[in-house]
Amino acid sequence: MEERRRKYGDFITMLGLFAELYVVGLVAGPLLIVVVMSIMCFLGSASLATLAAIVYIIIPLGSTGFIFLIGMQS
Repeated sequence: MEERRRKYGDFITMLGLFAELYVVGLVAGPLLIVVVMSIMCFLGSASLATLAAIVYIIIPLGSTGFIFLIGMQS
């Protein structure tokens, strides 16, 4: 019983770490990059294709990677 409780406690701690990494790496970071890239596109110094690649490729692949990472840890 105590072993199971310790194991679940470790798993919850690990999930908390993964949640923080997800928020910083795939929510706040890309949001900042999208805002900056949008301003740069408006000014004409950045490509709209790069912005589209971030939104439609990098964020979904990163989210899928986190799903697999959590699945492998559980």
